[in-house]
Amino acid sequence: ALSWQGEFVLEEFDPGYWVPQASASINGTVTSRGQLDDEGQPEFTAAWDLDGQWQEAPLTSRGELSAADRLWQVPDVMAAIGANRLSVSGELRDPLGDAPAMALEGSLELPEPETLHPELAGNLRAEFDLEGPMLAPAGTLTASGEGLAWQDQLSISNLSLTARLDANQALEARLEAGMIQASDQTIEQVQADLAGTLEDHRLELGVRHPQAVLDITLAGGWTTEDGGQWSGQLADGQVQLS
Repeated sequence: ALSWQGEFVLEEFDPGYWVPQASASINGTVTSRGQLDDEGQPEFTAAWDLDGQWQEAPLTSRGELSAADRLWQVPDVMAAIGANRLSVSGELRDPLGDAPAMALEGSLELPEPETLHPELAGNLRAEFDLEGPMLAPAGTLTASGEGLAWQDQLSISNLSLTARLDANQALEARLEAGMIQASDQTIEQVQADLAGTLEDHRLELGVRHPQAVLDITLAGGWTTEDGGQWSGQLADGQVQLS
């Protein structure tokens, strides 16, 4: 049976050599040991402990991964650049088999997105969980943000998103955003509610502009005909000018 054991030591490793936008200096160790069983399934442990600099911001990443009896476990994976942080934990069940499944949860905090890209600004937070078949999981997502901006082209004063996908792949989601500045236009409020499956869903959209109020409802679904297309109709619509 194939087996391995190894330790990689990074000293001032710079992925920017291949991708200039990913300029960094990374130090630390990556270790792994394991084997393939008689069925070709991996049984292993792996861990890494990295730190350094991402452009001008401090970088850290730590995590562990193990696999045995077709169960891959992720106790805690963390990556941080400056004050921005991503963490993920959970497990994958038989990910190389015919019916892979997962149970994962994670969170993202971006209080300083400008450290990732100088033309980003604001504060964004998100949490998610996924459970079930890997190709069709159920899950939830919540996100909120304040003072979000991209260059001088777009800014959003506040934003919130909640979404839930059930085991039947039916989605319920709500997006709310306030004081959107795009070019020379100001939108006071946007609210969007989406419910249904990919094949049959309904979108209710409300937009508040200083000069108009728009409320529309679209109903339709995605079909696989002709390479895939959306087919639907305007179920309801109202425009009020001020």
